Amino acid sequence: MVPLAANCTGSTLDTPARPPRTDGGLVDAGVDTDASSGGAVDPEACTTDEDCGGTDPGSCSRWACNEDTRRCHTVSLGEGCNLCGSGGVLRVHFYRMSQALAALVELPDGRHILIDTGDSPTRQFCGTACSTAHDHLIERLREDLEGAPIDMLWITHPHSDHIGGAVGVFENFDVTHYVDNGRDGDDNQIRIVHQRANQESTMTVVEPTRDEIPIAGSGDLKLAAIVPPVWLSQCSTDRNACSILLRIDYCSSSVLFTGDAEIDEEEQIDTLGPATLLQAGHHGSSTSSGAEFLARVQPKYAVISSGREDEGLNNSYCHPRSVTVEALTAALGGSGSNTLRAFDGQVSCRGNTDSHWVDVPASDRLWSTARDGDVVLSTTGDGTFVKE
Repeated sequence: MVPLAANCTGSTLDTPARPPRTDGGLVDAGVDTDASSGGAVDPEACTTDEDCGGTDPGSCSRWACNEDTRRCHTVSLGEGCNLCGSGGVLRVHFYRMSQALAALVELPDGRHILIDTGDSPTRQFCGTACSTAHDHLIERLREDLEGAPIDMLWITHPHSDHIGGAVGVFENFDVTHYVDNGRDGDDNQIRIVHQRANQESTMTVVEPTRDEIPIAGSGDLKLAAIVPPVWLSQCSTDRNACSILLRIDYCSSSVLFTGDAEIDEEEQIDTLGPATLLQAGHHGSSTSSGAEFLARVQPKYAVISSGREDEGLNNSYCHPRSVTVEALTAALGGSGSNTLRAFDGQVSCRGNTDSHWVDVPASDRLWSTARDGDVVLSTTGDGTFVKE
């Protein structure tokens, strides 16, 4: 749906968790009672925008009825909205996903973006780590979405530890838009996800020749796909090499999601300037977060999503690497009073011994899901993020 222009300058952002009814009440998570008719109101059975209650006073979004799903969802009011100084919060949930990535973004206008979906709960050789992480993702999304749809599901690249949980997400939540790089559709896992996406949402491909994304920003909230001018030649053998990055700017704050983009791709992309918060690429591998890239991004905060040293598939990957923790700490600054458990990389990860895992001094602005569990960071657009 095309955003509508409106002017809410100087207002306080206060988007409700659930759509308001036209009678002034709130649609509950279950079936509510319509005071005018005495009958049951099913919040999942809207037919017009009016059923969802229209605009929330003081916000930069309105409630609308999705024509395909017949469910209420939020729509940005467009470029006329001035969110800066409104007190509206952009919040990023980095979920503890073992050796995988999933992050939910709550936009200050009430919409939600899910970046990747963690691994398949039945992935071979993962043991119980993948199924436990997937169950955790579904549970946390239920709590954090509070019945709202996922306005955009963004898959950075189609490796199992990023796309593997997508079917479970489709089974449990409404997804309005699905985005990936359009590659490797002959892979059975990816083919099944594409089938669900085509059946239950609108599917968009982002690639070097097409970088438009299906949801728009709203004034001081800007969304941008970050891709290289052309795909790297190694994309045909390494899916990490064709990750699609997502940048979100909110007034003076910004966040850059990199997926598993590695140094060769980092060197080819335009990051659109420095970014306040960085999702460290490839789970803190030494193949990502290169010196030139960090010098351009100039992050103030960073998060590494990885498993513990003996957890699931990380006993074959050994993420993060000590050199990457050191590089991120140097880029972020901070006291370095914390430590992160990392692999020193002097020997092959396969068959590694405990002696090659070390506690590396780390910036207090660097978080790890392996150490910290779920990491929730929020900003009011003032250029700082606070851990909740």
